Amino acid sequence: MATEWAKLEYGQQEIDAAGAILADPRAEADALDKALMIVTNWRLSHAFPLNTFQSTLRRKAQKFDSDSLTAQRLKRLRAIRHKLQKHTRKPISLWEMQDIGGCRAVLKSVDQVKELQDSYLNGDLKHKLVGGADDYIASPRFSGYRGIHLIYSYYSDKTDTWNGLKTEVQLRTQMQHSWATAVEIVGFFRQELLKSNEGDHAWKQFFKLMASEIAMRERSPIVPNTPKKRADLRDELKRCIAHTNALNHLHTFGQGMADVQQVDLDGAHWFLLELDIMKRRLKITGYQLDARIKASADYSFIERESLSSRQHDAVLVSVQSMSELKRAYTNYFLDMRMFTKLVEDTIGYRPPTPPVQLIFPFAMPNEKRRRAV
Repeated sequence: MATEWAKLEYGQQEIDAAGAILADPRAEADALDKALMIVTNWRLSHAFPLNTFQSTLRRKAQKFDSDSLTAQRLKRLRAIRHKLQKHTRKPISLWEMQDIGGCRAVLKSVDQVKELQDSYLNGDLKHKLVGGADDYIASPRFSGYRGIHLIYSYYSDKTDTWNGLKTEVQLRTQMQHSWATAVEIVGFFRQELLKSNEGDHAWKQFFKLMASEIAMRERSPIVPNTPKKRADLRDELKRCIAHTNALNHLHTFGQGMADVQQVDLDGAHWFLLELDIMKRRLKITGYQLDARIKASADYSFIERESLSSRQHDAVLVSVQSMSELKRAYTNYFLDMRMFTKLVEDTIGYRPPTPPVQLIFPFAMPNEKRRRAV
């Protein structure tokens, strides 16, 4: 029942004040603890609208791609803090943040993504579209990010409990998703926020060039300030890979997890992922549909403990199954095989063939072995 979902308990001024404390690296522990209580409630109050949008997105996406992938998440505390701390011409407040709740659909092709977008823009949703569609496929971000974002303000004529809370709907292709996953994994290991276009220039340029390569494959506009001719693009990409040793790093970073611990996954609806990046350890805890309050409490505690750590990361997500979890959140499984294969195909790289070894079916005495050879 809807009454079981978290409701907003604080006003705009209290939420913005809590956001300011969260963003302040010098905030005292007591003030931070109180602020986190407010931030947690603000985030949890988005869970019901988010679940509603995710259900609609799944149904719509499967009309255009029966193998489409849909997932939802509440924005990570660390990501909220970073967004509040970003120095832009117009700093954002916590109340203004429109992607606290987010759901995503991944489809095979750009055509399918566009059809799905059209079904939203020309459909009969009662929720209000805020500001129109952000089409980062038609106009890629300078960082190379590509996809489509739709922000909706939730509306119900039955109860106004969650009216006005916003959810971000993201639409991507599989190749765009593989690019975004690789950016996050490399950022994990390099301790850089590459996904926010921060960090080493050469690595940022590598991802911009690969984003344009993928755009060319998808017959879409390329990233600004990258070569327009494919031959020139690939030549620059090869130089960038040689400079960063990117291919070796992709293979090393993308080896997957050394240890995956699974807890209570049978029949789970919510999944809490705890990643220890350097040790390549992943703990996955499952929660039943009606255990979202405990799931959220556990998530908040873990985030609070690792808020200042670059080695640990956590996220609470909802997907239909473990197989969907691995497909939707490959970054938490340190899996970027699809992206690495795209890079190799682009530059014409072929992995060296291992030397052929003579294998005897059974152990031979030395004398007979010499005669056999």
